[in-house]
Amino acid sequence: MRFLILTSLALGLNLLACGSDDGSSSGAGGNGAGGSAGTEGGGAANSTRDMDTLLDALGAADRETLTRLVDPAVIYVDTIGRVEGVDALVAHLTQRRMGWVRSSPVDAHHTIQRTRVRGTSAAPEDLLVTFQPPATGGSYSHIVLLPGDLPPVEQTGAISQAYQDAWTEAEPTARAALLETSWADDGYFVDPRNETTGRDALDQMIAGFLESGAGEIRPGSGTNEQHGVLHFAWNMFEGDKPVLHGVDVGFFAADGRISHILGFWGPLQHRDEEAEPPPPEPQP
Repeated sequence: MRFLILTSLALGLNLLACGSDDGSSSGAGGNGAGGSAGTEGGGAANSTRDMDTLLDALGAADRETLTRLVDPAVIYVDTIGRVEGVDALVAHLTQRRMGWVRSSPVDAHHTIQRTRVRGTSAAPEDLLVTFQPPATGGSYSHIVLLPGDLPPVEQTGAISQAYQDAWTEAEPTARAALLETSWADDGYFVDPRNETTGRDALDQMIAGFLESGAGEIRPGSGTNEQHGVLHFAWNMFEGDKPVLHGVDVGFFAADGRISHILGFWGPLQHRDEEAEPPPPEPQP
């Protein structure tokens, strides 16, 4: 059994140390330090319940429940392939005959969630990432099951490399060229502290981060690219001290540039580390 270890607890506890008072963005994947990371925020109980319901429905290829939970044009990606639409999803799951159980808490912010899952057939652990944009009325538009392991830093595709290089490029013209190469015109970016759409808006976010001097972004892994999805890790340093770890999951547009980046910060605990619910109030 392998585990997806995102970062040490010490890094997670150092999040506030790398923030800027003005709330400027500070992270590779646009991550503004100072926001919460690796925790279940507001609506945590709902996120956990919804994720468990989704996992049960995926494992059972339950058309009725999936029709209720997911967008009609849902995009589902796993290591085997990519399917679009509820009918194709049910057929894919029926053929795969694979169930999953959640092995970490659910980390949720904005309209995205992640959790660690383990296949019921004793397969290695994977990372499950979901996206529920407001345009779908809260239904899941993307469900992605990713391998728990990431490749070495040297294994990074050209588009992903250009995007990551933009986060360290202080010269405006050079940075704009990197984003022109890597970022879709209407690309959507979200992390625990930031949400923005469009190339110019992302460029301004990166410029604000670089001008803040909050830290330096360095790759934490290579990029896993499969079926139109990219997945990589990064670290932010103050000098030689790592102060923030992040994981970004993205999608490629039809023209090969990145259309979405969904950013997460900090560690995922194991499920046995989930906080126990408070005891019930004593009855008179």
